[in-house]
Amino acid sequence: MSGPVRTEASHQSAAALLRLRRTTIVLFFCFLALITMAGILHLAEQYRSAVNDAMRSVRSSARNAESYTARTLAETYRVLEGIGDVYAQQIRLGRFDEGELHELMNVKLQRLPHVAALAVLDANRMLKAAGRVFPVKPDSMSRMGGSLAVAPTDIGGGLFMGQAYRSEEHVTPGSAPVLYLPIGARIVEEGRTLGYAVAVIRPDFFSRFFDTIDVGPRGAVELWRADGTLLAATAALQDSIGKTYPEAARRFQAGDAASEGAQQLVYAVAEGYSRRIQATSRIPDMPLAVLATVNAEDYLSAWRDSRNRIGVGIVLLVLAMAGTGFFIFAQLKRSELNEMELRQAKAAAEEANDAKSRFLAHMSHEFRTPLNAIMGFSEIIKNKVLGEGVSPVYVSYADHIHKSGEHLLNIVNDILDMAKIESGIQPMHPEKVNVLKVTESAVAFVDRLASERGLRIAVNVPVNLPQVIADERYLRQVLINLLTNAVKFSAPGLEIVIEARRHAKGLDISVRDHGPGIDEAIMRRIGEPFLQGNPTVTRAGQGAGLGLSICKQYMDLLGGELLIDSRANAGTTASVRFPPALLADPPVRIASAAE
Repeated sequence: MSGPVRTEASHQSAAALLRLRRTTIVLFFCFLALITMAGILHLAEQYRSAVNDAMRSVRSSARNAESYTARTLAETYRVLEGIGDVYAQQIRLGRFDEGELHELMNVKLQRLPHVAALAVLDANRMLKAAGRVFPVKPDSMSRMGGSLAVAPTDIGGGLFMGQAYRSEEHVTPGSAPVLYLPIGARIVEEGRTLGYAVAVIRPDFFSRFFDTIDVGPRGAVELWRADGTLLAATAALQDSIGKTYPEAARRFQAGDAASEGAQQLVYAVAEGYSRRIQATSRIPDMPLAVLATVNAEDYLSAWRDSRNRIGVGIVLLVLAMAGTGFFIFAQLKRSELNEMELRQAKAAAEEANDAKSRFLAHMSHEFRTPLNAIMGFSEIIKNKVLGEGVSPVYVSYADHIHKSGEHLLNIVNDILDMAKIESGIQPMHPEKVNVLKVTESAVAFVDRLASERGLRIAVNVPVNLPQVIADERYLRQVLINLLTNAVKFSAPGLEIVIEARRHAKGLDISVRDHGPGIDEAIMRRIGEPFLQGNPTVTRAGQGAGLGLSICKQYMDLLGGELLIDSRANAGTTASVRFPPALLADPPVRIASAAE
């Protein structure tokens, strides 16, 4: 019977290890996927945050640049309108005063650092008066007036903007020509054009302001004219200033047609996240627009650093988990090998134990037959069955031989009983057993030994106890073993009590003696084979230490339990307990008794 059980247990253990290994692999990959997904989600959130922050920043930059440019040009147009009013008043009064206009324009130039020159032209665009912050050639103003004649852009309200042009005057040797942008206001009196008030703007003034706006090392802020001319930009685009780009003009026109109202913002991600984000802000009522750009190398630099750190962290985590997984698998493999070796060793030990038990069980006849012969013939000699012609010395020897044989037979019987229990060949026949009768039978068996030792056995078993369901042979043997132990370890003149009582937990049959008791250290091992209850006490014919072990095994087979209550030098009470389910009579409700 033990072979199939061991095989099934081995299969179950191997299956458990396989499940553990698979579970470990699944958990490993689930954890790795979870960490990777968390990293990806974190990066995605960081990317969205970086893009949104960049969009807000570039829109703010475009609005800031547009607002500054619009305020500056609006202030310039107001100055031109004021100069035009003075010029118109002089014409009405019929007294043109160039000196007054010149002084007025010089005062205005003090407050307009972005204006290179101010001038008043007559209706034929001929120079009438000028104010400037630096000396110019006499014809420079006429050239400026000519630039107004080439496709000026009317921006409404009598205001207009001319074409940008370059001039090499007052430029440091080796430097590029300066770009100028003329703007003007018509001087009108009663529907008649009297002339023009003109301001020459230096767009590089706006470029210097744009350089103060933070759009990153690779970003730019640009000021574009509707015809696609780049008027001002941050330092990175200085070489492109003054050039005209038809594609920019087309984008401007498309944006102008699509926009509704002033300061319309147009922002988008161009050519994917790896390029740039642009925001365009139109300058109200003027053919100008500000374009702010941030580059992905700038606004995604922190995100890319985080991505690299997370990537390195995931790689390190994977390596650490791989190492941990390898270590776990190695430990599982080692545990599996160790368990396999233990199973093999256990199987071999169990097989050897089974062989030993079968051998001892089958040797019952070979052991008992010669012992019975020895005991029988020694008893004949001891009792002088064949006559009185036997020496008293021989009779004494025969008595010793008989007692030694009897003791040896008891030991052999205990060993054979234990062997039968372990081998599983001990048959059991449950039946209803009278507690009083089986107790008296056990006492009768031990009574002669107790009398020889000067002991008295008192029986306290009520006659109205219910019968127990058990194998009577097993129960009698258990009680005999308990009584024999009590006799062996009791001093002469003492009393041994065997009693039975029923309580809420079942029925107990107890044997109580007044012997030396059992040490606490040995109490924890009670029931082990070959264990002496008190090895420090010497008793002739003490036995092999199998009595309590057999009692425990028999009670396990009967469905009950063996209870030992003992203290050193205070005696021992050994009880066998049958639960209510093993009582033959219907259970009766009684008060619980102390154990």
